Order: sequence, then C-alpha cells, then structure tokens
Amino acid sequence: SIVAIGIDVSRRVIARQQLEQSEAFLEVLSNSVPAMIFYLDEHQRYKKINDTFVEWYGVPKERLIGKTPREFLGEESYLKIKRYLDAAYAGKQVHYETVPPPIMKPGRHLSIVYTPHKNDEGKVIGVIVHGTDITATVESQLAIRDSEAKIRGILDNARAAIAIFVGKDMIIENPNQVFIELLGKGWGIVGKPLREALPELDEDNAPLLQILDDVYTTGKPYRTTSTRVNLVRDGVMTNGFYNFSYTPVFDDNGKVLHIVVAAVEVTEQLLAQQELKERTREFELAMQIALLGSFRIDLNTSNTTYTENIREWFQMGATSASLSEILKKIHEDDRRVVEDAINDSVAGKNNGQHDVTYRLHENNGSDLRYYRSVGKVTFEGARPTSILGMIQDVTAQVRSAEQSQALQDLLNNAIEGSAIGVFRFRLKDGAAEYSPAYSKIMTGTEYGPGKTRDFFEQYMHPDDHVLRKPIAAELKNTNVFHFEPRVIWEDGSSHRIVATGSILADQNGQPITVVGTVRDITEEQKERLAAKEELERSVQQRTHELATAVEALKATNEQLEESNQQLHHSNDELAQYAFVASHDLQEPLRKIQVFTGLVSSSKELPASVKKHVDKIHSASVRMSMLIQDLLT
Repeated sequence: SIVAIGIDVSRRVIARQQLEQSEAFLEVLSNSVPAMIFYLDEHQRYKKINDTFVEWYGVPKERLIGKTPREFLGEESYLKIKRYLDAAYAGKQVHYETVPPPIMKPGRHLSIVYTPHKNDEGKVIGVIVHGTDITATVESQLAIRDSEAKIRGILDNARAAIAIFVGKDMIIENPNQVFIELLGKGWGIVGKPLREALPELDEDNAPLLQILDDVYTTGKPYRTTSTRVNLVRDGVMTNGFYNFSYTPVFDDNGKVLHIVVAAVEVTEQLLAQQELKERTREFELAMQIALLGSFRIDLNTSNTTYTENIREWFQMGATSASLSEILKKIHEDDRRVVEDAINDSVAGKNNGQHDVTYRLHENNGSDLRYYRSVGKVTFEGARPTSILGMIQDVTAQVRSAEQSQALQDLLNNAIEGSAIGVFRFRLKDGAAEYSPAYSKIMTGTEYGPGKTRDFFEQYMHPDDHVLRKPIAAELKNTNVFHFEPRVIWEDGSSHRIVATGSILADQNGQPITVVGTVRDITEEQKERLAAKEELERSVQQRTHELATAVEALKATNEQLEESNQQLHHSNDELAQYAFVASHDLQEPLRKIQVFTGLVSSSKELPASVKKHVDKIHSASVRMSMLIQDLLT
C-alpha cells in the first residue's frame, strides 16, 4: 500500500516570497539612494553594501563581504572611526562629519550616521551605516567664510564709519576702526545702547534718534546728507557735518533685526557731498542635511506610495496617491521637467534613472522649497513595472548658492567702486584669485586670471622681504596680518601699499587659504611727507623771525638803559640846581620879611605906606612857600 501525507506550506512559501521581494525592494531602494549605505554584522563584518559604496570606493562587493573595516580600511583609518563604532555597538546612534579615508578618492566631505540594529531582546546584532556626500555644503560654507573675510577686509579699509545697531535699544555692534575714531570714546562703547554710549544725542541730536526709531519701526531705509551732529570727543564737545545711511536688515519673517549705519564726515567737504558707496549686510546662513524620503511608483496603476515626510512636503492627505495628483503639487514651471525626466527613465534613457530638482509651495502658498528626486526604473524582463527612489529637501543648498552669489555680487560691486584690490592665495600650490585692481596695485598692469602668488611677490621691494618674518610670527598668534611694503612697478616706479588679511583653515584647523586686500597709499604718504616738510619750513621761518625780534628787542633795551642813565644824571643835576637856587632865593626873602616886618610895626608910618609894606611882606611869604613846595 502507499500512504501519502500532504502538508499545506502555502503561507510559508508566500512569506518567503514576500521576504525575498522585500529584500529585493530594499536592495533596489538602497542602490537608488545618492548615499553610501552598508550593514555590519555583530562581528563588524560587511554584510550588505549598496552600489554607491562600491562606486565611491571603487572596490567590487565580493572583495568586501565578510571583511571588517579594520581589514578593508587599514589600521590607521580604522582607529579614527573605532570610537564611533564602539558607541554604535553599545546601542547609541552616532553622527559625525569627516573626510574620507585614503582608500577613497579624495576631495569629498562625508556625513556619517551609525544606527544600531537590535533584536527583540534589545541586543545589538549589527550596525546600519549611512554616509551622505556633503562636499557641496562644506564648499559653500568655505566660500561664505571667504566672502565674509573679504568684506571684513573692505570694511577695515573703508573710510566710512560703519556699525550695526541691534534691537529697539540700538545696541552698538561690529563697529569698524573709523566708527570708533569718529565717536572718540574708545572700544568700550561696543555692546552698549546708543543712548548710554552717546548721552549727548538726547540733548543736541534728538532728530537722529527719532529717525533711527522710525527706520526700526517702519523698515524703510533712510539717508541724509550734511547733517550737523554734536559729539563729545575725548571729553570735549565738538560739532561736525555727516552723511548718514540707515539700512534695516530683516529676518525671515520680515521683522527688522538691526540697522546697518554708515557715516562719512563731510565737515570740510560741504560743497562736494559724496554719495555713500559702501554698505554691508549681515548674512545668517544655516545649512543642514535634509531628511530623505522614499517612494514607489507602480507604472501599471500610477499609484504612488511614499513615506510620511514626503506626505508632509507635498501636503497630501495619505501616504499614497496617484502620480497625477502628486505632479499637480509641483510648481507649474517645473512640472513638465519632472514629467519628462520620469518618461525618459521609463523609456530606458539614462540607464532607467532620473535625477531632477523642482520646487514646491509651502503651506501658506508663498514660500518655495526645493527638492531633489532620484530614482530608478525596475523591470520584469523587458517591461518596466515601477520606479523606486528617494526625495531630498535641498532648499538649504540652493538658498546657500543663491545667497553666496548675492554676497559675491555685493562684494564685486564694492570692489569695482573702490580703490582696493582683493586677493585669495591657495597655500598648497600658490594658485591665486585676484581682482583687476589687485594686479594694478601690485604691478602697475591689470593682468587677467592665471598668475600665481610667486608672480606677484617678485614685484615686492627686495629690502621689504624682511617684513615677512614678523608677519609670519603674527599670523601664528592671530591668523591676521597688516604690513606696508613697497612694490616696484614694471615701469620702474616705487609705490607704498598697505596689505591686510587673514588665513582660513579647513575643518581640521589646517591653514589652506590666505585672503586679504591691498591699497596703494603712495599719494597719501607723499601728502604726509609734504605736510611734514611744510611744517618744518614753517617752524624754521618762525624761529628765524623770533630770533630777529629778540635781537631788535635787545637793541631797544640797550637804548632804554642808556636813556635811563642820562635821565638819572639830568635829575641829579636838576636836584642840585634846585637846592642851590632855593638856598640863594630864600636868604633875600628872609631879609625882606624881617625888614618889612620892622617897618610895618613902626607907629609913625603912614597908613598908605604901611599898606604897601604889608603887601610886600605877604608877597615875600608866598614866594618863600612856593620855593619850599618846589623842593618837596
């Protein structure tokens, strides 16, 4: 006989098929992601690796599966990531940014995330590693730092007084040297409210405070020319005339954050007022890696399924919808581009892949965000069945590029309108980027791009190369430099320049670039020398005039001394004459007084005679008194 037993294994077979389909889906999904993804088992052996990993490292999968990172990367590179792996195998998610190991092609910057894989008991049985290429982000940040350094250099060389007034209280921030010198109160005013730093404004310049308050309240910029301002400088009240520019800077919500204030003193140039050419802005850029969302488009039904973050981005009600509904959410100017990219990939172009960036409206319908979609068509035989892919929010990268370009445009406009040359030297190979003004200031000729750092340094005066030693020592301490060498132009003329700048470092602190500005101060130096010589000539002339006056005064004093001596001699003779004269005159007068007294006392003297005798006696008495008064 035959005994047959039948067991229904349908569920098991279906489960295995679903598992295989799920693994295949995950493999296709991971290979569609523009990021490196791999899986390490509990013994730190490579178990799963996506195509991006193979592409970046240039090593076939079969050479990696079963190996450990220590074996693949080498001991030195492994030790750099060991602490991150240890933390992940201890159950912690780890995120860090780094440059790739030597085994990978250089030039990338990576963002790495280690996510522990735990079993039902909570034991870590592996680590999922996700690596994203953030080179563009890092380079944008370096470019922004480079541009900010150039702008700082321009501000430090600017002849306008520039500062930022923050908030309603107008807190003084980021003033340049000219601003500090204009106010005459030193750097202690930084961080103080305007009214506290300049109390005289409330007394003599109230309209200025009202204008600043109006700019902060309304958000409207304001300019004024030849405005009289009274300031206490070094304890002394002074007054002058200035051109002012108040420019509000807004946050993302349109609220005024601060006011950029620029002032030029035009006290001596009231008849030749100048328009303020330099402005500055504060740029606040925040760059971060956007979250990734996955999707699947069924080409038979056009039904699309996606993750929760994609649902939020597209403002969908559920995590699945028809492809046509999703396309309606895309900006109308980008919709056709996305449709063409999908159709081309389905038709087999670009190896069945698509990579397209487009815009979506925010919830309020006004702001736009940028998204990048990367996907690949899957086939059953020769028939395309679905599209698997990822969507990434790339708004930060796009906005960063736009803002960087705007900052560069602002910098170029400022450079073109000034007599300042801007340069950027790469320390590794001496490659140079420079403005036409820089070439003109250094050589006397506007050279085009392509010249190196060594080319320009050959024009430096041989005696001024010694200045580079103290400059190098200063750079070690501050990363900034300032010196005034001479350069010899191609026509043989000598020029004095002032060079300021700083060194930029990479994320590991290694110096990579020197940026700065130069300015020709030859004419200024000549003016200073001419003024000095004129002052010396004036001093010499004044000294000669004083010496001549002293000699004349000395001669006059001698004449006066001689006249005084003659006067004393005359006075002595006069006194002697007066004494003799008075003595000789007094004696006859006494006799006249005696005899007239005797005659007048006679009783026999007629009255008429007696009257005449009395008159003679009285006259002699008066004469005697006059002589006495003359002597005293």
